[in-house]
Amino acid sequence: MRAFCEADGFPLYWLEAEARTGSAPRLYFSAGIHGDEPAATEALVAWAGRRAGALGRCGFVIFPCLNPWGLLNNSRCDARGRDLNRGYHRKDLPVIAAQKAGM
Repeated sequence: MRAFCEADGFPLYWLEAEARTGSAPRLYFSAGIHGDEPAATEALVAWAGRRAGALGRCGFVIFPCLNPWGLLNNSRCDARGRDLNRGYHRKDLPVIAAQKAGM
């Protein structure tokens, strides 16, 4: 697990693993882009922890919380009032740009 950027004073983390074989699937999981939906972040972390063995056979990338400021403040949006989930087409949102660059 490592930080891939900082947003609103919080580091954002991701976890990545390569597949053990070239034919194994590569999986993508993310949660916490809407901070007012905390169950998704907690569920993803718990689910991945219980399935570490199965995930170890696949390549995967997990972004457990893309909006920690929103999670802390029970807000769908980031500190600037932007709904990050509606901004994936934009190139001027640092969190989204950093996430896309890391994938």
